[in-house]
Amino acid sequence: MIGEKWARRISALVIMSGFVYSIYLLGHVQDEVFYSCDGGIKALLVKQYCQKGFGVTLDIEAQEWVKEIWDQGFYPFHPPFVYELDKGYVSSFPIFLAALTAFFYKPFGLYGLYVIPTASLWALWIMFRQVAQRLDLREEIVAISLAVMVFASPLTLYGAMFWEHTLGVLLTFCGAAFLLTYREKKCRGRGLVCGILAALSVCFRSEALVLVAAYAVLSIYLYLRHDFTNARFFLVGMTLGLAGLLLFNTQAYGHPLGVHSLQVLEDYSLLGDFGARLRILQALLTGLFQSFQVLIFILIYMPALYFARRRETTSAHAHIAFICAFFVLGVPFVLPGIGGKQWGPRFLLPLIPLFCLLIGICLRRLLDQPAKCVKYALLSIFVAAFGLGVYRNTIQGSVHLAEDYNLRVKPALDFLRQSDGVCAVVVHQEIAQELAGAFETTPMFLARSDSELESLTNTLSRNGIRKFLLLTYPTDGIAIGPDYSPGARMNVNEFGIVGSYKIFQLELSKGGLSPN
Repeated sequence: MIGEKWARRISALVIMSGFVYSIYLLGHVQDEVFYSCDGGIKALLVKQYCQKGFGVTLDIEAQEWVKEIWDQGFYPFHPPFVYELDKGYVSSFPIFLAALTAFFYKPFGLYGLYVIPTASLWALWIMFRQVAQRLDLREEIVAISLAVMVFASPLTLYGAMFWEHTLGVLLTFCGAAFLLTYREKKCRGRGLVCGILAALSVCFRSEALVLVAAYAVLSIYLYLRHDFTNARFFLVGMTLGLAGLLLFNTQAYGHPLGVHSLQVLEDYSLLGDFGARLRILQALLTGLFQSFQVLIFILIYMPALYFARRRETTSAHAHIAFICAFFVLGVPFVLPGIGGKQWGPRFLLPLIPLFCLLIGICLRRLLDQPAKCVKYALLSIFVAAFGLGVYRNTIQGSVHLAEDYNLRVKPALDFLRQSDGVCAVVVHQEIAQELAGAFETTPMFLARSDSELESLTNTLSRNGIRKFLLLTYPTDGIAIGPDYSPGARMNVNEFGIVGSYKIFQLELSKGGLSPN
């Protein structure tokens, strides 16, 4: 084995390499272009908070005639992304990320949107190293575990996305860090703070509520079985954090669970939805194995840990295994779906640092294995899985992210910005979300059917708008229809495929207004 001093330098070098890699990924981001379509709505909230201050409603700057048409049913956003409540339009996404990001967006502009995702990722790596050291993992094993998390998992890519996932993972890991090092004494204050931070993760990611429940169960177990009295302070911290969130949601949205209650709890039936929840679980696990191949090594070797003689090894890996199993089985029941467009199952990202700790524990035990054939066979499996993970996430993931930022949305966004303020009509709200960066120059409306498009055309005409752009996905195969064919009611000019969208220009012919 290499010396501890050099091993410490290697683990620090892994983190520094991660910093460089993260900065490289940030070099691909484009102004007002986001990996997830809902990033457009969150960016609108950030701008709103910079200009008008904090508020729960989404108030898009637009002329009065545009807002009047929105109120007639042509608002560009609909459930499950935006809900219309008594107080106005409300985003279903956590507004706390937008509120915090507003502090960085004002001085740093585009890159201010990525300060929290990237800084959270970096802080997670540093905290992971400290926790692994407290679990008595050798420094070379800490370095390997860090390398898995940085380069062989999907988590690093999310540091270059305007999303709240890395912050949510950091906060949830605070709870795990405290519970896994519970033998440390005089940690009442740390327990209280870690409990509050773990509970605050629910403010950013609703699935974190399942992890909080797992932490509560494990805390009670450690208190009763191992006389871990400081678990009381951890539980108090989580209670305070959750109570504050529930109070805020009740005050702001009229429901303790906030807008998430509209997504998941409306018409919710546990027995009736059980089959759907199983399908969500299957999809999540399939995506996890496809994006985090090192998990195969854990599943092959971890059963051997139950025969370990060292109590500290057994308890640490058993507690992590309990948290992971509790979360995997419970999270499908709080999710509205499998996550849409993502790189790896984003709802399972909080498990990545826990899995990496398990990898470290497994490697520590494996390297002490006297049977060389078994040792080298399992190490070969680990190396192969690690290589697949690096190829999938670092190599393919980097290429995918760069292409997504430069080719998917940006061409159409530039097209709209150069269209001299011509109105745009979209047939899917996801298109409006992805192109939300053009709202300042391009009024945008949603028409989801031919009848809505007909009605919107007439409404625009009555407001003096006889020409507008129509954006669809190329796979829609949308036909303008006989009433909209050239030479009849509408003159149609097709611009073809621009980025990910098919764009038409429709101009109402003289006398073409239908009588409705």
